[in-house]
Amino acid sequence: MHLCDIDERETVAQISENIYMQHFLGYSSFSDEPPFDASLFVTFRKHLRLDVLNTINEKIVAIKTKLEDNKRDRKDDTDSTNDRGILIEEPY
Repeated sequence: MHLCDIDERETVAQISENIYMQHFLGYSSFSDEPPFDASLFVTFRKHLRLDVLNTINEKIVAIKTKLEDNKRDRKDDTDSTNDRGILIEEPY
């Protein structure tokens, strides 16, 4: 919401229209139905204190960073292998 500067209703509409957002949210298939009523955001804000929301955000960032590091490590492992095939030379 705040990254794209859109309101709650637009956020729900974006989720309803965007297969990539739905995949990120754990949907098993695309659905054009609204996932929830926009007023649910107000309920979240009322019940979750700022420190709790910050903790959730920090955990999300930490998990994402770890996944990216693991992906980079796997790529480095495959790039550093010396097995590049066999050189076949013609006899003299």
